[in-house]
This record gives sequence, C-alpha cells and structure tokens, in this order.
Amino acid sequence: WSSDVCSSDLLRSGDVAVVGSEHISKASFDQAMAQQERSARAQKQAFPKVGSTDYAAIRTKVLLVLVQNAELALEAKKLDVSVSDADVETRLAAIKKEYFGGSEKRYREGLRTQGYTEQGVRDGLRSQLLSQRVYDKITAKVDVSDKDVHAYFLDRKSTRLNSSHVSESRM
Repeated sequence: WSSDVCSSDLLRSGDVAVVGSEHISKASFDQAMAQQERSARAQKQAFPKVGSTDYAAIRTKVLLVLVQNAELALEAKKLDVSVSDADVETRLAAIKKEYFGGSEKRYREGLRTQGYTEQGVRDGLRSQLLSQRVYDKITAKVDVSDKDVHAYFLDRKSTRLNSSHVSESRM
C-alpha cells in the first residue's frame, strides 16, 4: 500500500483504516463484507466461516479495495476530478438499457439474483467513473510516437527472450 496509509494512532472511533485524510469506516467495511456474502449466496456458494483462512482472504481483499478507493479519492481531489450524481445516473441508465433492455423490473431482478444492492451498484459506478477520469487526466498530455514504442521494444528484446526462455524451462 502507498505511504499515504497512516498509522493506527490516527484512527478515529469507528475507523478501520486511514489513507491520507480519507477515513475508512467500520460501517463501510461491514457493508462491503455483507455485499461479498450476499453475492456468494446469490451464486449458491458457501460463504467462508469467520476465522477461516478463506474468510481472512476476503477481509483482506475488501480492505484493499477500500484503501484503493480512498487513494483514488485523494488523487482525484489533487487533480480536481470529480463525478456527479448525474454522471452516475447517466451511466446507470446506459447499463439498464444495454443489459436489461431498459426494463427497471429486469434490472431489479438482476440485482437480486447477483446479490447486489442499488447503493452498491451506484458506489461501484462512481468508483469506475472516477478511476477513468483520473486516468484520462493523467494521460491527457502523454504523447508516445510509434518510433518511441518501436525503440522501447527493441531495447527490451533480449529481456523478453530471456523471460520466455525461463518460463519454458519451468514447464
């Protein structure tokens, strides 16, 4: 994790982590864990028991995603990038049209069968849109010519050959 992840003495009551100025609440962590459980059950999969290695792996994955989202939010603030509620609504409407034929009923059924909540979908869409906008802003002025790409691959030709040789020798 980045160096922006702060020590536990900066945690407020109810926090599970702090990333820069972004606090990750136990409530948001619990909500994300509940989403994982609903999703597993909706797919007729057993959810790991508390204390098991598999459960610990899910907890770690959920916390990592929350930390990454907090890092993304910090970077977005630095770059003056944001996503409005209207942006989320527009993307959600496009998804409903593309995947559910515009049917609210089919969309709701899809949420139910996959174990998602409306808020979970909206939060995920917001994160995806924000990530794309941060990427777009960072790469907006990047200009790589075909000549640069060609030179890059020529410079690394021997590395690629050696790594493929290593992979083949392990088979």
